[in-house]
Amino acid sequence: MHPDDLLEALRRESAALSETLDGDLGIPVPSCPDWTLETLVNHIGRVHRWATAAIAAKGAAVPFPGRPERIDRAWFDEGTTALISAIEEAEADDEAWNFMGEPPQVRFWIRRQTHETSIHRWDAENARHGDGSAQPIETELALDGIDELLDVVGPRNYGGDDLGGTLHLHATDSPHGEWLIRTLDGELLVGHDHQKGDAAVRGTASDLLLWIWGRTPLDADGLELFGDHGVAERFREVLKAP
Repeated sequence: MHPDDLLEALRRESAALSETLDGDLGIPVPSCPDWTLETLVNHIGRVHRWATAAIAAKGAAVPFPGRPERIDRAWFDEGTTALISAIEEAEADDEAWNFMGEPPQVRFWIRRQTHETSIHRWDAENARHGDGSAQPIETELALDGIDELLDVVGPRNYGGDDLGGTLHLHATDSPHGEWLIRTLDGELLVGHDHQKGDAAVRGTASDLLLWIWGRTPLDADGLELFGDHGVAERFREVLKAP
């Protein structure tokens, strides 16, 4: 996705997350074990501030912010406003350190913060309104989120374990949503060809992304599994997605 489109999605997802923060923040977040909404807000609010500081610091590394004195909707909104302003004032190709060893540019933070926020928006809606009521992640955003996870986050966390076969992912709501994943000699390889895998998982881009990020189980409504179940079940373990 173009940085401008990601920024618009960040605005939208941040606003939707903010709407869940009125009321008790002590309620549990089922998709993030041991978290409450307060824990979630503490995390995403500090991440937003980390990204803002990294953009301001150009190429210098910045530490993760400490825990704030207060955690509420206003504090979250302050961080979102500062992050969006920092992005608007920068160019996507401007220098900015990041923690993943990716090219040190602002575009990394735009993409990472947009996907971080969209996943946690889903977490928050699911916690506040009950299972099944959270809005899905918009198709193009979810497709880009899968690409980011497989191309950036996954290889960084991949420990070299064998997948035990090939896995085909198919997003049913887009003609561009296909991935073939395999492991070879300690490398995680991802292609976009239409090829049959030893296992296949089909669903909307949102459903696939939520499963890969561990928000929903493999047998969740909306997902279809074909072929070698063991390969599909092993995928998240091999990928070591947070």
